[in-house]
This record gives sequence, structure tokens and C-alpha cells, in this order.
Amino acid sequence: MCRKAHGAAFRSGAIVKVQDFSWTQVEELVADYRSSEHMHRMFCRTCGSHMLARSDTHPAIVSVAIGTVDGDLPVGPRQHWNVASKAAWFEITDQLPQFAVIPAR
Repeated sequence: MCRKAHGAAFRSGAIVKVQDFSWTQVEELVADYRSSEHMHRMFCRTCGSHMLARSDTHPAIVSVAIGTVDGDLPVGPRQHWNVASKAAWFEITDQLPQFAVIPAR
């Protein structure tokens, strides 16, 4: 589903603890769409950009679509999640840890 929602080989997301996340502007312009039984995808009501995702299965985190973040992030990638559902033609070439699904916390 992530590949289809983003039209890409994978979804680039920054995992943030819920207590550390806050909107800086216009939260009222964000729509919540339940894309599957346990998954919510948040979109901008104005332009349609996918902003973040949250899962009922992992309620302590949100996944921010990093392509929507203004400026550079203070950290880089640390690991790859949901590798089992990546595009078959895409090869991960770095040495970061890979997980077939979201690792247990």
C-alpha cells in the first residue's frame, strides 16, 4: 500500500514518538483517511500531499513523510522497515539494518 500511496519504490518516513510530534501550522487543513483496518494516512486538504501515517497497531509513533518537511533533517536514515514489501526491482545498497516488517519495540 505504501508504494501505491506514494507512487514510488518505497515510502521515506521519519519515525517520531507521538509525544514528540506537534503541528507547527494549520492542523485543521489535515485530513485523516483510514486506508486499511489499522492504518491512518493524513493528507493536506489543500494540495493532497501525504503528510504522515499512524497505525493503531503502533500507537506510540507516527511516520512523517520526509518529502514534505521543509529544510534538511538533523539525522539521516538509520534502518529500513517493511523490506518484504519493497519493489522487487529496487536494490537496497547501503549497509543499514533491514527488517521485513516494522520491528517490535
